[in-house]
Amino acid sequence: RIWAPFVLLLGLIWLQVGSALEIGNHFYEGDWELAGFPSDLVNGSFYFFNFGAQYLNALGLRKKGVPFVRYPAREDGTIGCLLDLAAMIFDFLMVIGVIITAPLYAVIGRDDAIGMISAFGAIAGVGTLFRLWRNLGPNTVTLLGGILFLTLALLGVGMTSVYRNTGIEWLHIFIGGSFVSSLVPFTVAILYAEEKSLTEEDPAAGDALIVKDSFDNDAKEQNSDKEEEKAEEGIKSNDA
Repeated sequence: RIWAPFVLLLGLIWLQVGSALEIGNHFYEGDWELAGFPSDLVNGSFYFFNFGAQYLNALGLRKKGVPFVRYPAREDGTIGCLLDLAAMIFDFLMVIGVIITAPLYAVIGRDDAIGMISAFGAIAGVGTLFRLWRNLGPNTVTLLGGILFLTLALLGVGMTSVYRNTGIEWLHIFIGGSFVSSLVPFTVAILYAEEKSLTEEDPAAGDALIVKDSFDNDAKEQNSDKEEEKAEEGIKSNDA
């Protein structure tokens, strides 16, 4: 159903690496006090893996068989064409996000980079919502999974903003809890992914399946005719 399950799995692994780096950042550098962290390799690595994971997840959930560069789909009308164009731009932004996160952090530092990187993360979350819903379904569970994933992720972003303005340390309960909890509906949506039918996956294979079925039906009819002939011959021999 999706373009690259490996890229999706890699994104989920990056989330775990980012969480480990964040714990190390808080414990070894901040002694669990999070105000006034320097811009350094540990904190920068957390940014790279955490936000890079969002971009990889969004890319991994692309629809299978759809090239990155293509003519926008015109058969679905103007709206469909615009949506396809938006999807191409979205994919381009996700690739750029993976590439520029680390250099951007290194050049402008933690405090200045967080706003721009969080904006890219929010865009990735919106795209991930639609791709969880449409490319794994569409069904009610994949839709709700995508909505809850985005809601919890944005709640974490909102709590981060509140923390930056207030400096209240216990808000990190909601910051970390929101981001971690967002993966629960994300995972449930994956578990309820629907399998594509053979005709949806490959129309040519669907035609082959129809031909195969017709041959099978002909063979069954021939076997049935032979059985009827044998039964008639048996009745005649008994009569004789």
